[in-house]
Amino acid sequence: MPDRPSQRPPDPPGEPFGAEAPSLGAEWRRATLFLGLHDADDLRKRLDDCGIIDRLAELGFPSLHFEIEPLSIEGQSMRLFDERAAPERLLVELRARVREIVPTLRLVNEEPLRAVRMLGVEWGLLQNPRAAFTPDRPPLPDQRHPGLGLAGKATRLIEGFARDHHCDGVLSFPQHYHNAVIYAHRFVCFHPARQGALRAMMRDLTERGLAERSFAIDAGCLVGEPGGRSVAWKGSEMVLPISRRLADWVGSRFWRAEARQAERAHRWWIDWERFDRLPEKG
Repeated sequence: MPDRPSQRPPDPPGEPFGAEAPSLGAEWRRATLFLGLHDADDLRKRLDDCGIIDRLAELGFPSLHFEIEPLSIEGQSMRLFDERAAPERLLVELRARVREIVPTLRLVNEEPLRAVRMLGVEWGLLQNPRAAFTPDRPPLPDQRHPGLGLAGKATRLIEGFARDHHCDGVLSFPQHYHNAVIYAHRFVCFHPARQGALRAMMRDLTERGLAERSFAIDAGCLVGEPGGRSVAWKGSEMVLPISRRLADWVGSRFWRAEARQAERAHRWWIDWERFDRLPEKG
């Protein structure tokens, strides 16, 4: 029998995660190892295992410098530079923290999830400061330099960190539409209604390149049905499940039914005439 949508409307797309569980301990905030476990040598080995070191060498970065920020309550950063630490030589930055969060979202006929342990990616950067943008490879919103072509390898690296800390998954928050599209190769929106809306966007928004679509959405030129009104971009928590219970939850028939229901309900387009009239588009 095919899955059927729930008979009541899904939870409104509010905040699917509630308050964080109690602190993981003051000793974490004093740590100088990345996420309390990894020194520079370990980070280099992990980057090598993921193919990141070889890729950087191919791009002309054979000598790398690592920097690990002290752990704080806001998270911790690891940075990778070309030869020495300098802003203009920054290649890779990852800011993350382990978080235990109580999900507030509940699907019809399903028990709510217990607290989940997540590796939250607070910030990520992959850039080639020596490269230049081209008409075929224009800048994305907030992008100062072209990327390194390492998104897939970086995701495997982050997934490894999450497994080291016995996390249920990786948690990320797409600041822009293009982030969500890129994440969608491995991540899903935790809230099924937002997953359905994102799928509908990816289905309907096909004109022009991804960079221009993302700039247009940031500029308030996204229009949605039902309603036919301009809609501001609102990112939603996206997760890469690792544990069986989180994977089963976002793969359950109730979750999938609500996501399909939302996808069918939405139609999206971009008001390109309005966008083209804007004095500044990026």
